[in-house]
Amino acid sequence: MTKSSSINVTVEKGGTKEFEKTGVYPQYLVFNSKDLKKRWKHKLSGETKQGILAFEGKVLFQYQFDGIECSITDEIGNAVDVEMSILMKD
Repeated sequence: MTKSSSINVTVEKGGTKEFEKTGVYPQYLVFNSKDLKKRWKHKLSGETKQGILAFEGKVLFQYQFDGIECSITDEIGNAVDVEMSILMKD
């Protein structure tokens, strides 16, 4: 991506259906790029997570979540603006 990007990251906590099946409230990182009109949802299985965000078979971003904040870089290593939020749901 050549232009500056921003990604909204939501830490989504909860979910009655999965809790009933597993006994554990699930947590997800939900990434939303308005520029790309793309949404990614990655399950959190621990306090921290790192991974990639791909689109049409190409890795566009890498992310690191430390349990509080998420840092994202594009494919050439430039920092991406990140807006964090938390969503609690049943």
